[in-house]
Amino acid sequence: MAWKITSDVSEILASELRADPALARMVAEEQVNGDVAQAVYDTRLALGLTHAQFAKSLGMKAAEIRDVENNDFEGDMLAVLREVALVYGLELKLELRPQLTSKPTARRKSA
Repeated sequence: MAWKITSDVSEILASELRADPALARMVAEEQVNGDVAQAVYDTRLALGLTHAQFAKSLGMKAAEIRDVENNDFEGDMLAVLREVALVYGLELKLELRPQLTSKPTARRKSA
């Protein structure tokens, strides 16, 4: 089999993700977390709130909101987004679309 040389980063990444399902899963999770982080940040700014004000309204600490916005939160990012939507009466819409890899990754087993 002949090797194809490419400098297209998206093609290289797609190839790597197809070859490594664990890596593909990690990348997918981080993409979701990044989207949540941006949504939380955008919402806080649109409301004109400080980290402390926003955190208090959600029952969180300001440092936790900073961690969420920096995609460095150790908790459930989607739960935070859901709470933001509930507290502020916002509609939360989720969208599923194909990723760079065409093969689905295996589902985690429940404990």
